[in-house]
Amino acid sequence: MKFVKFEGTVEELQAAYPFLTEAVTENLENPVPPQPIPTPSTELIKRSEVTEAAAELFLKRRPFPKNQVAILKALLNANEDQGLKSSELATSIGCTVTEVQGSMRAFGKRAAHTEGWPVERKAFKSKWLGSEMLYRLHPAMRTVLMDGRASL
Repeated sequence: MKFVKFEGTVEELQAAYPFLTEAVTENLENPVPPQPIPTPSTELIKRSEVTEAAAELFLKRRPFPKNQVAILKALLNANEDQGLKSSELATSIGCTVTEVQGSMRAFGKRAAHTEGWPVERKAFKSKWLGSEMLYRLHPAMRTVLMDGRASL
């Protein structure tokens, strides 16, 4: 590819490069309008929610270590709207906050490798509260556990 820098008017460019006349004139007369930025449809947003099938695969694909089982049980027993903070989880299962954080990373890795799990979704609903995280179960995961389709 050859690049040529040309300074001048359109007429001067047309005179210097007759073979470009049509392209230059066409682009000036019919500029290409900017394309709209695609936005996700509501259907796409709905599809990105954690489904019960994905939650069941997440919970059944391989056995959980004891800390992860304890975390799941604690979140299942917690108020579904309030959830539990990292420190509350650590206290309830008898470990450190660092161990809870490590378990949460392991949950994230499990979610990333579970077929059907939405790419943009974490293993738990979480929210930063300034100094620690607040965790809640996804509704689909809670339903699967409550219905007995997966055991801990």
